[in-house]
Amino acid sequence: MIVLVTLFAFLACKRDRVLFVTLSSGYAGICLELSLLLIFQIIFGYVYLWISLFVTLFMIGLGSGALAARRWRKNPDRQTVLQDFMLIILVGLVFWLSVSSSKFHADASLSLIQCGIIPLLLFGSSMAVGWQFVAISHQLELGRKATQITGMLYLADLAGASCGTVLTSLFLLPRFGIPGVLLSAALVKLASLAVFTQT
Repeated sequence: MIVLVTLFAFLACKRDRVLFVTLSSGYAGICLELSLLLIFQIIFGYVYLWISLFVTLFMIGLGSGALAARRWRKNPDRQTVLQDFMLIILVGLVFWLSVSSSKFHADASLSLIQCGIIPLLLFGSSMAVGWQFVAISHQLELGRKATQITGMLYLADLAGASCGTVLTSLFLLPRFGIPGVLLSAALVKLASLAVFTQT
């Protein structure tokens, strides 16, 4: 399964740096979502009661990011780099939350995590992914049809999310825990940033 998904990701990129950025964002986005759900489960023990809310919040974040990118069409390269940095920062914040969650015992702290921090991090990560998706589509508008751009980017994003789901559940999470999953997301996004900004 891991080999097949990795091959799928390789074919989706086709040595295109823009598609690799999209793939890496799909990977980072699903890693952040899964990590936040697991952190919530570890702290409170009943994530299933909140899954529908969190999934809805994630989808609203994607749409909000796409809408913001449509309104701000200038400098799509800069927007793409900015959202890469944003995802790296969010990975760092979720990493901090994962290693510090055992220290929170007060009711006020737990309520803040439950109703504020985790939903905000989830919304922010999905908004960054949606924003970058549209910003990259603006970069590709010249010389290509809109349907072709959407299909290419959606394929790359789906490949990244597939890699994130399979690699985290079958390999990274059982062996390295949530910090390992987040570290892999950070490394993938740093590689994406390096590839995109190279001259």
